[in-house]
Order: sequence, then C-alpha cells, then structure tokens
Amino acid sequence: MFKYGKKAGYMSIAVAVLALIPVVAALIAYPQLGEQIPMRVNEAGEVTRWGDKIEVLLMPLLCLAVIAGTYVTGVRGATKYGDREPAMARITYERAMRNGLVVGVVFNLALAYVLYMAMG
Repeated sequence: MFKYGKKAGYMSIAVAVLALIPVVAALIAYPQLGEQIPMRVNEAGEVTRWGDKIEVLLMPLLCLAVIAGTYVTGVRGATKYGDREPAMARITYERAMRNGLVVGVVFNLALAYVLYMAMG
C-alpha cells in the first residue's frame, strides 16, 4: 500500500474502509428488514417494485468487486512503470485510488438510501 508513497497508502486504507462499510451496514440492517422491501419508487413516492431482502446484500458485494477491480487496475498500471519511472507509478496508483474513493462514496450513499427506504 505504501509502496507508492504515503498519500497513496492512506488513500488505499480509505478505499478499503469505504469498501467494508456497506458490507457491515447491510449485515447489521439485514435482520431488521421485512421479507419484502421496496426496490423502486416512482415520482409520486409509490412503490413500483418490491424485492426480497437478500437483494440488499447485492450492492455491498458489487461495491467490493468494483473497488477490488479498481485496486488491481491501480497496481497493474503502477507496476507497468515499475522502478524506471517511480513518479509515474505513484501518479497512476494515486489516480486509481481517487477513482476508488469516488466509487466508494457513491456506493455508500446509494446503500444508505436503499436501507433508509427499506427500513422507513
């Protein structure tokens, strides 16, 4: 993690935490959910699609997969430059981690909304 610099290492830790928050939140909320939860709401606030509560676990799994893919892409891109161009390797890795931060925040907000709708 810290191979590409201090900033990149801290960004990697933040991305990992953002990847785990949805998993923990979904596992905590899962027992409290009803068997059917609203999955789609129209403009008038009426539920147009109901889903099984197991569907709440799909979003955290997707978040983990996307963030893992972002991490792998960052490592592969950085190792392409290797020791020849350490500055480019650091920049490439940091860019991938910034992407992971954005994806993690978006997934966390989306899951928070879904859980709020399911529990409210």
